[in-house]
Amino acid sequence: MVVVYAPQDQSNKIKLWNDLTTIIQNHNSLSIVLGDFNEVRSSAERMGCTFDNRGADKFNAFIHNSGLCDIPMCGKRFTRMNRTGSKLSKIDRILVSQHYIDLWPNSHVLAPPREISDHSPLFLTNSYINFGPIPFKFYNSWLYHSDFTSIFFVSWADNVVQNSCHPAICFKSKLQFLKSRIKEWRFSVRHKEVAATARLRQKIDELDNKAEISSLSPLEIDSRTNLVNELTTLEHQNLKDLR
Repeated sequence: MVVVYAPQDQSNKIKLWNDLTTIIQNHNSLSIVLGDFNEVRSSAERMGCTFDNRGADKFNAFIHNSGLCDIPMCGKRFTRMNRTGSKLSKIDRILVSQHYIDLWPNSHVLAPPREISDHSPLFLTNSYINFGPIPFKFYNSWLYHSDFTSIFFVSWADNVVQNSCHPAICFKSKLQFLKSRIKEWRFSVRHKEVAATARLRQKIDELDNKAEISSLSPLEIDSRTNLVNELTTLEHQNLKDLR
């Protein structure tokens, strides 16, 4: 697997294409080359910005000579858009060798909404794996939620066991009850967060889709900036949980 962040300069890009071709041909094995190529394959992959026919020809020649396949992409037409929505291009992609196609012939690339970044993330899809049930985890970010303290103390204070039971059994029962209440609370909070995130993503995506057809107005540009800021705040909360 090779992750690419291609240079802007045309001569350096040509050198990169030649180096990659040599590496792929010498190994002649399953290869995945992905990333920001800073180049497009045709004029249809740019809107509102300059198309370099010579650069596209060199890029297409690299793909052909190295025996790579351009995986079909769905979701977005372009993978990169500037802040104002006036310049769009498909400069990110995933290229694979025939070895990959032979193993996963139905693979495709999904380009979901750009959201915070000016580039769309790319997902290479070929199969679904079920890892089983998700275990209960306690996230530090919950401690900073305004409702968590009250949920915790009210749930712990509820009399869910008999006073005559063994202390260890009582303690275990209260922990189990507390866990169930926290799960209920977290499900409710998460439901609201997911709904808010989906709403923000939909509005950003609607503006992005409009930008792929015509220029955004100053009001729409400001609106997109505010939406991205709101989404960033929610995503920071998710990052706390991931950490």
